[in-house]
Amino acid sequence: MPDVDFNVCSIEELKLFELSSIFSREMEEHSISEEDLIGLIKRFPKKDLTTNWINDLILKLIEQV
Repeated sequence: MPDVDFNVCSIEELKLFELSSIFSREMEEHSISEEDLIGLIKRFPKKDLTTNWINDLILKLIEQV
């Protein structure tokens, strides 16, 4: 993840933008809205949201719906 200023944008907002961009097709296939994705993101601690492995886990959750 590039250097970002978390005072300007929260990690949750950044993760939402990132995941909705890279998993847009999967979200559409499984009828996951941005609100649903926000709910998934909020399940995890902020320190985990700064990692890349969390993306794989959230993708698995999207595919389970």
